[in-house]
Amino acid sequence: MKIKIFLVLFFLFSAQAYGGKTGWSFNVGYHNPPGATVGANFLHFWDHLALELGIGWLDLKSSSRQGNSQNGSNGSSSLGVAGDVNLKYLFLDRVFRPYIQGGLSIGSTTSAGDNTGVAAGVGGGFFGGGIFLTGQKVYGYGSLNSAGGLNTFIQAGLGFYF
Repeated sequence: MKIKIFLVLFFLFSAQAYGGKTGWSFNVGYHNPPGATVGANFLHFWDHLALELGIGWLDLKSSSRQGNSQNGSNGSSSLGVAGDVNLKYLFLDRVFRPYIQGGLSIGSTTSAGDNTGVAAGVGGGFFGGGIFLTGQKVYGYGSLNSAGGLNTFIQAGLGFYF
């Protein structure tokens, strides 16, 4: 049910997107996604909302071992990826754009071979506020965030519009 509500809201906001400053962008951020030293993020802007999807960790493993003549060779491979998804509310429509944000850490692992399987999960949430400094083709941002309790972290980065 939550996914259906999200999809309806996403398409409603997408339909409004053509009336104002909109579009996709890419940015490289420090502690964006949370938990990553450096991450890669895709950000979609609407008038006052932005949806960001980030990848901060990627792990590819492959191994092989020789079996006997009847089994042939056996091996396994796995791919793990972790990042975040967050929603930002932007207050002004100027060069200086304060915002608030909230998001969740997400991750997925898939493996094939000896131990075939798929796993996905949602980690802890975070919230915070920051500032975008926007230009015609590029932008910079910085924010202070909390993952609960005394666990605070700073995010900063540079991006460009497509």
